[in-house]
Amino acid sequence: LKFHLGVMPWWLLLVGVVCAANHGLKQALKRVAARKEDCATRWPCANWQHRNDLLSLLHHHHAVVKNGHGSDERVVVGVAANAAAGIWRLVCNLKASLKSHGGYDLVIAAVEEAALDVCRVGDHPCFNATAFFDPANRTGLAVFGTSDWVRVTWVKPLFTLAALRLGYSVLMVDADVGFVQDPFRYVFRFDGKVGPPLRTSCDVPGNGVASNTGIVFARATQSVVAFFGHLEQWWAQQQELWNSQAPPGEHNDQVVFQAVLRDLLETHTEAEVEKLHKCFEDVRVGLGGFYHGCWDSVNNFQNPSSSMGSMLSAVQERRKVAAGYHASCQVGSAGVKQDWLRKHGAWYLPKCMSKNATVPDSQTLASLLHDANSSNKSTVILASVAMCTDFCTRPKKNEL
Repeated sequence: LKFHLGVMPWWLLLVGVVCAANHGLKQALKRVAARKEDCATRWPCANWQHRNDLLSLLHHHHAVVKNGHGSDERVVVGVAANAAAGIWRLVCNLKASLKSHGGYDLVIAAVEEAALDVCRVGDHPCFNATAFFDPANRTGLAVFGTSDWVRVTWVKPLFTLAALRLGYSVLMVDADVGFVQDPFRYVFRFDGKVGPPLRTSCDVPGNGVASNTGIVFARATQSVVAFFGHLEQWWAQQQELWNSQAPPGEHNDQVVFQAVLRDLLETHTEAEVEKLHKCFEDVRVGLGGFYHGCWDSVNNFQNPSSSMGSMLSAVQERRKVAAGYHASCQVGSAGVKQDWLRKHGAWYLPKCMSKNATVPDSQTLASLLHDANSSNKSTVILASVAMCTDFCTRPKKNEL
C-alpha cells in the first residue's frame, strides 16, 4: 500500500483533518508536523535518527534479563512488518502484550518505505530493513505463499543475525503473536533445565526438525551465529535467481531453517543437535512455551500421521498454560486473527482500535480530507493504529 498524496507527506495532511477531534491526538500531531529529516533534538527523532544504525537502536531498546544460569543477558524482541492493512494493528497488539508482560520494547524491522512512514509518525523503534527486501521486486501484498511473502519471511533471520553479531540475543516473532506471560520466563529453560541456545516453536510439538519460525529465540553464541550464517549464505545465493523470477513459496525462511537442521542430523547425532536447538513445546514435559492456531485442527496439516490427532488433543488440553499464542492458520475474513487471539486472552487493543482499524492508505486519506467534518472519528481510529496509542478516549490513556 502506498501512503503518498501528491508530494505532501500524509502525516502532515492528517494534522489538518484531526486537530479538532481529540486534544491528546492534536498535541501528538503537532509534534509530528514539526518533524524534519535533520531534526536534531526535536521530537520525535529519538528513534527515527537510529533507523539506519542498528547498534544505536538496539542500545536504546534492549532489555537485560536473567538467563538460565542466573547471569545477565542482553535481549531484543523483534518483528518484521510491512504496512499492509491489518498488519500494523497486529504489531500494536504485540507491542501492548510485551508492555503488559515484562515491559519489553519491540524493535520493528520495517521492510518497505511505507512502513518507515508509519514508524516516523509513531516514533516507533524501527530498523530500515528495506535492503533485505528490495521494493523494486515487489509484485503486490505479502499474502501467505506469494513471492512477496517469501521475501518478507527472510527479513526475520537476517535481522536476527545482524543483532546476534552485535552481541544481542533475539526473540524474533511474527506480528500475529500475543503474549499472556513474560516470555523470558520460558525461553531459556527446558524441562526444568537450561535449554540450548537456539529455540523455536514446533509445527508439530516434540518434533525438533519441524520448526515454526513464527517464534524464534536465538542467543548470541558462536554456534547460533554460525547457524544463521548458513541461512544468510543460502539467501544470498538466491538473490540473482529471485531478481529474474519470483521466488516460489517453498523458499520461505522456515523451510530452509528446517533443511539446515536436517543437514546437521546427517553429520551429527540427535543428542548433539539438541545441544544447539530444541523446540519450546513438548507434550512429554507438559507442553510449555507457546500455542499455535494450526494446532486447533488436524485438517491444518498435510498428510498427518495416524498419531497426529491424539498428539494435538494432548496439546489442546494444555493450551491454557501457554505463555503466548501465535495465530497461525487463522486466515479468511478480516479480523479472524484478532478474534482468535482475543479468545485466548492475548488481544490487548481497545475496541476503537480493533474495529475497521487499518493503517491509512492514500485513497482512505483522500476521502477523509474531502469530508473532514464527518470523518473525525475514523481519522482518530486510523491515527490511533498508526501510533499504537489510544486516542479514542479523553483524556488520552493507554499509550503503548
